Amino acid sequence: MSTLTSLTINGTERKALVLKETVRLSDELNARDTLEFTMRDAAGTARPSVGQVVVLTLDGVVRFAGTIDNFTERNLTPNVASQREYRVQVVDYNQLADRHLVAEIYTLQTMKQIVQDIVTDHLAADGVTVHGSFPTGPTIDHIAFNYMEASRCFDELSELTGYFWIIDSSKVLNFIDRTTMAAPGSITDASDTDLAGSFKVERTRERYRNQQWIRGGLTQSSTLTEEEKGDGVKTVFMTSLPVAQIPVVKVNGSAKTVGIRQVDTGKDWYWQENSNEISQDTAGVKLTTSDTWRIEYVGYFPFLTAARDPIAVADRIAVEGGSGLYEAIEDHDEITKAELGRDKAEGLLKRFGRIETHVSFTSRLAGWKAGQLVSVSRTVHNLSGTFLVMSMSLRHIGLEEYHVDVEAVAGDAVESWVAFFAALMDAGRRIVRRPNEVISLVRFYPEPLTIAESFAAPTSTSAADGQVREVGQSQTERHKVGFARVG
Repeated sequence: MSTLTSLTINGTERKALVLKETVRLSDELNARDTLEFTMRDAAGTARPSVGQVVVLTLDGVVRFAGTIDNFTERNLTPNVASQREYRVQVVDYNQLADRHLVAEIYTLQTMKQIVQDIVTDHLAADGVTVHGSFPTGPTIDHIAFNYMEASRCFDELSELTGYFWIIDSSKVLNFIDRTTMAAPGSITDASDTDLAGSFKVERTRERYRNQQWIRGGLTQSSTLTEEEKGDGVKTVFMTSLPVAQIPVVKVNGSAKTVGIRQVDTGKDWYWQENSNEISQDTAGVKLTTSDTWRIEYVGYFPFLTAARDPIAVADRIAVEGGSGLYEAIEDHDEITKAELGRDKAEGLLKRFGRIETHVSFTSRLAGWKAGQLVSVSRTVHNLSGTFLVMSMSLRHIGLEEYHVDVEAVAGDAVESWVAFFAALMDAGRRIVRRPNEVISLVRFYPEPLTIAESFAAPTSTSAADGQVREVGQSQTERHKVGFARVG
């Protein structure tokens, strides 16, 4: 049985105002934790505000901290305006990373260095710090964030490296090894982790596949050689693959100078990374049909790999007849080595290459989190293995008792996923992401500017009466303004 120890809003205790049966804490994989509750304010003095901090403590342990996203208000007794009820929705501190855009390019930086830089430049002002034991992670050869939310940057680093990221109730950011997230209990024939009668099993082929294709990012070819004759007109020659490194260009066997297009000048030929075009300098003599143009280069190409589970195919044939084949393809630009691509394909097959099993149950244990691994062994349902918790929802059911509804999916291939994540988290691995992206940075610098104006007082002479009338006034006007310099 769990007890609501405290619920504060901006540091003020509001537990006595909370209708406990309305409290619900939800956590879904790859989503923000949310807290909902209704608060009854008889005195009319406890109206919350969007953005205020809410902290929920159960059994003396802080289970949630975040800020109010929205609330609805209604008057309980129309004749007594002071009595109000507020339905409050709160989102966890991970949303702080949704509020900041990152426009940075990182080269030869570790995962930790990149995250620390993002936090320092964007999140520190909101009180976010980096965990003291933050893992170093792999080295990223090159990655570009083109005005992406900090949360999306962390999502991408998480996808690339295999870590799970979280900003906890103390606003501490950490990347956590997914394989260490153990559930607070296991489900066995003898355990009382789940409440009697709450355990359900669903089996579905919704995401089933037995042949998995992986379309990876750009990888480099071996050295290629191509030749072409001139025609007296053409000044741009095309390569079969986009060029990855500075090429060697020869005309009639004689080596020519090569520069980067739109960067270098005074070269015979120009190239650009990830482009198929090799262009001749405008001052060069066009090649004729008697001239042979030759290039030696390393090209980029996206690799495609596949894995098939013949036992799973045979199983489907036995049940359904026909080919028994279920194919699927996924794009993973971050995977640039065929070896890792095959590992990914095999991992997906082991994950989805069987009829998927979902379990749901209700527990009294309060430590459930999406992403945890829970051991399930129930002979009556013919279940034995590790399941991945997809979501949990904590709710009040009466008095001081809170129950947690848990949904999990079979991790028949958790061992292979653990191996795959371990390969991603290898600190010696180097990653390249978006190698050619260019980011235009706009910076605003507010600066004071003082403008002084002086002008003489013009006069007008009336011919009718000979009098002089002053129509202006000699003065100096000063204005202080601010302006933005873009650069």
